Amino acid sequence: MSIFLGAVNTTLATSATIEGIINMIEKFYYSKTISLIPVNKKEYLIHNSKGVIKGVNVIKKGKRFVFQKIN
Repeated sequence: MSIFLGAVNTTLATSATIEGIINMIEKFYYSKTISLIPVNKKEYLIHNSKGVIKGVNVIKKGKRFVFQKIN
């Protein structure tokens, strides 16, 4: 028996394109000022007019972009 002690992130939305995931994040936050800041090839920070939004990010998983809450 194994016990997983790591945190599991919660998927909020997925999209095949970066434009599509930005659109979904804008709808989630009722905002039109969302942009993504690349951290590396597979991870992005989410930024709006007030700065970086903490507790969420976007990752590239395979051919899809995943908007997730970081637990």
